[in-house]
Amino acid sequence: MKILIVDDEHSGREIIKSLLINRHPSVAGEIRLAGSADEAFATIVEFNPDLVFLDVNMPGQSGFDLLERLDKFRFEVIFVTAHDQYALDAFRVNALDYLLKPIELSVFDQAVNKAVESLARKSGPVQPIVSNDKIGLTTRDGFVIISIQNIIRCEADSNYTVFVLEGNQKIVVSRTLKEAGKILEKFPSFLRVQRSFIVNLNKVIKYSKSDGGYIILSDNFQVNVSEESKGIIEQLYNVL
Repeated sequence: MKILIVDDEHSGREIIKSLLINRHPSVAGEIRLAGSADEAFATIVEFNPDLVFLDVNMPGQSGFDLLERLDKFRFEVIFVTAHDQYALDAFRVNALDYLLKPIELSVFDQAVNKAVESLARKSGPVQPIVSNDKIGLTTRDGFVIISIQNIIRCEADSNYTVFVLEGNQKIVVSRTLKEAGKILEKFPSFLRVQRSFIVNLNKVIKYSKSDGGYIILSDNFQVNVSEESKGIIEQLYNVL
């Protein structure tokens, strides 16, 4: 996601940037900063952001003035301000959310998740596309084709799924692990071994009954397995 943070205070910009990087790393793609409405206007024209965190009161022009200059815009807007009296005006311009400073972490997280869901709806279905022994993982301008043989595991990350591939490559898809599992269940080598992981059984190099039961994958990553999965795994391999 391309994100623009607009605030005339340096600390205000850096706080939001830090929250995005540390709490939503899979969302925070390219982040730009602007300290005024004029700077933000030029950045929007050049950068074409997906999401804008926008201060209300700024020297010269306000956040509302900036949006009026743009006439029509496709990005989502989350207002961030120390003043609560502009909330109604914010929603009149179809702002996605309105955050008050100091920002509550839970409220911030909810706003970011809301932005992700809204942008996903606008861009249409964002899910793996099946083709023989390959799948296409959707990107902004198309999709990346990968062989299922190169998938080691899939990890849940809130409303996202992280595909971990051979060669220490990771691709993040804007779909839940459950939705990714519906695609991968077409391939018998994939098993959801617990709530947060789907693994490629061809990448399992060790199974241990100790510590509640776990497997080690080809990249030496350890995953604990559920009781149901233990039985399946124990029956899959010819153990001498």
